Parts: sequence; C-alpha cells; structure tokens
Amino acid sequence: MSKLKVERLGGIGGFGGNMSHLRSVGEVDLAKISDEDKKIIEALFELHKNSGESLNRDNFRYRITRKTAAGTESIEAEEDKVPTVIKQCVKDEIV
Repeated sequence: MSKLKVERLGGIGGFGGNMSHLRSVGEVDLAKISDEDKKIIEALFELHKNSGESLNRDNFRYRITRKTAAGTESIEAEEDKVPTVIKQCVKDEIV
C-alpha cells in the first residue's frame, strides 16, 4: 500500500456523519512519512485487530483506510493516538 485514506469524524457536532454537510478527508503517501510514524500507524492497525476498544464519540477520531494483499482495512482511532502527519493531511469540504 502506498497511500492511506483518512477521514476525521465525530466531535460534539458529529462531523463526518451521515447527516453532516462537512466532511474532513485527506490522503497520505506512506513513502513520505517517517519510519516512526509508520510504526505508530501499524501499531494502531494491530491494536484494532486485537481489541474491542470503544471510542468516545464526543471527541474527534480518525478513520484510516489502507489496501493490503488481503484487501482493504479500515480502523478508527482517537485523535490523541494518531500521528500529526495524519491529522495534517485532512482538509474540510462542504458536501
């Protein structure tokens, strides 16, 4: 996988939900991020596989999607666990 697709969801206003007119989306090229950030992202995917962690819906969270040989994988992670490079790629758009 060479790119990650990113969406920012939630918050008090429920941004990014089905009824929202504001979407926050972005994309990150894995070749352009540090090895440390790649390790954090991989750890988030591993944590998601091994945990039924419940997310606080009033806080922002990030849905990160990647394609692998096994198919497409998506996770949601709380904002404070997501590397800055992921958060910075997100731009708001009105739908």
